[in-house]
Amino acid sequence: MLNVDHLFGATHTVTRSITTVPDYWRETFFTAMQWSPPEDLIVAAGKSIDSINRLVNRSATYRRDPLVNGVRDHWAKPETFFETKVGDCEDFALAKLALLKELCGIDNVGLALVYDLVTRSDHAYAVVWSSPMGRLALDNRSDVVLQDSEIRDTRALRTLTYQTFYEHFYARGAAPNEKSAANT
Repeated sequence: MLNVDHLFGATHTVTRSITTVPDYWRETFFTAMQWSPPEDLIVAAGKSIDSINRLVNRSATYRRDPLVNGVRDHWAKPETFFETKVGDCEDFALAKLALLKELCGIDNVGLALVYDLVTRSDHAYAVVWSSPMGRLALDNRSDVVLQDSEIRDTRALRTLTYQTFYEHFYARGAAPNEKSAANT
């Protein structure tokens, strides 16, 4: 089981069965994780977390789902993302997760659904659990890969991994990425 304690500053995390995830999310996530990228993309991506983050960020233009698909929320499969060259944060994150698994053999990945306290909107990151570097966040808004503890302005809501679905909670009044008095 992955260590999700205090992910993006959460003070409490509840583990849920993967079957509690909406069918559409679960199916799209697992389909993305089984995708095999074309050869030209494999060569361009390289085999590092940093190079994959940069490649995906530079491969498409950010557009919210209603503008692209005419619906409030749509998770694009990686092949659709790379073909259309547009997507929102979940689409960028799913493409990164698929490439990390296929090119780097990294299975300890997840999709973190967060709330951005600055823009006051939902957002998503690709998350990698990497022993030497800790938990890493790959954001479509930055080419710099950050440790999750470096991200100050988000609250994790849910994280979807291969095995588990996590829901994250916060102590009332706790600042992002600060442990509550109950957890110190």
